[in-house]
Amino acid sequence: MVEATSAVGQFDQVTPPDLRRAWLTLAVVSLSSFQTAMSLSIIFVIFPALASSFPDSSTAELSWVVNIFTIVSASTLVLGGVAGERFGRKRILVGATAVFTLASVGAALSPTVGVLIGFRCVQALATAALLPTANTIVLAQFPPSHRGTAIATWSAVGAAAGAVGPSLGGFLIGVGSWRWAFWMNVPLGVCSVVAAIKVVPNSGPAVSPSDRHTPWPDLVSCVALFAGVAGVVLGLVQSRTWGWDDQRTIAAFAFGSALLVWVVVRSRRLSNPLLRLDLLRFEGFSFGTLAMCTYAVSFFGFQFACVRFLTEVWGHSIAEAGLLATPVFVTTAITTAVGGRLGERFGYRWIIVSGGVTWAGACTWMSFELGAERDRPLWLAAVSLAGVGSGFLWGALFPIIMRQLPIELVPAGAGLNQTLQRIGNSLGVAAVVSIVGAKTVVDADAFSDVFLGCALIMVLVIAAGVRGAAERRRPSPRPV
Repeated sequence: MVEATSAVGQFDQVTPPDLRRAWLTLAVVSLSSFQTAMSLSIIFVIFPALASSFPDSSTAELSWVVNIFTIVSASTLVLGGVAGERFGRKRILVGATAVFTLASVGAALSPTVGVLIGFRCVQALATAALLPTANTIVLAQFPPSHRGTAIATWSAVGAAAGAVGPSLGGFLIGVGSWRWAFWMNVPLGVCSVVAAIKVVPNSGPAVSPSDRHTPWPDLVSCVALFAGVAGVVLGLVQSRTWGWDDQRTIAAFAFGSALLVWVVVRSRRLSNPLLRLDLLRFEGFSFGTLAMCTYAVSFFGFQFACVRFLTEVWGHSIAEAGLLATPVFVTTAITTAVGGRLGERFGYRWIIVSGGVTWAGACTWMSFELGAERDRPLWLAAVSLAGVGSGFLWGALFPIIMRQLPIELVPAGAGLNQTLQRIGNSLGVAAVVSIVGAKTVVDADAFSDVFLGCALIMVLVIAAGVRGAAERRRPSPRPV
């Protein structure tokens, strides 16, 4: 849902910072990232329209339009961050925005699902280059005293983009077709490129000359990570068609899992790994990152299920479904800042526990109370409550992830966190396809299972948060 990452470099303020220029840079760069952040939420709304436009394609095949974006970007985010340092941040920002815009044109004109999936891959590659570079550009303009505010503003932009996506997507489909969800990126992209060229300061190839020769992360691991996640997702989305005991399903899981284990083992041995697993020695980072990944499975599975439930079970139009899906994003955007402030006062883990309980409670409520008969008041109350829990989680997880890292390790930490989060996104969507498949209104109970599963996943986060908070409250032993 929140595209913002907290990449901070070790930037020396040789001259007094120009805060007006810094905020203007943030505004311009936010325009570039807004369209990529919105694409994560808007794709859920246009999914039913894709099914109508390509009736010969299965739900499993169409789900790759969603999943390929997160899988490819997860495999290449770290590379994107290095590219910005080696070739120049402004150059990568402008180029990635232009490529994303051109890929949106291709997606809008796609005659088949396969072509659409291909252009979604290109969008994902552009996003992987854009996001870490954009973060670095923005925070390089701010002194340390203002970087916290810049991070909060950046997160708010991501939340706002997520909030706009469902309702805007539904509106565009109502007046045109799902293709307009991609066409709208063209004017945004053109404005972003022009504004970036004029406003974003030129940067050298790197922060310091030595960084120009920083080795690329292990490219073999990038390919293996993509294939591994794709294998597991393939097993999930095809499990209903093939069967759980089918040799193809078992082979997909085995192949994908083996590759993922191999990437982990390889990353522990290399000097230039794709995954900086040594960062997990920081307790706050390890807990926050694993919690974020777990929550991402629940959150994105929930969003994908909501739109399908509204259109397939309750029979709402896509425009109506977009509006009814919006409250969870709006309340998330509002309460994210609240969660961060409460975390500073009462401890981030307790806010994470509170958010997890609230999110799980809302999902459980939907699981047991929603049925084939429409009940909009209950729906709006439940998804708004889920948004409150979501905001607490996002608002507390980002600070706890980054606050313990030395400043020179923050970019690497942000890359690892976003990689694992996007893997969670893909697994959540794939799990919904596995549970619901191509079910229709007569199978409303399948969605009840999805919502309950979204609640049960959060038990892991809640339990870990309670344990961590309790351990922090234990008094330290007195010296003898």
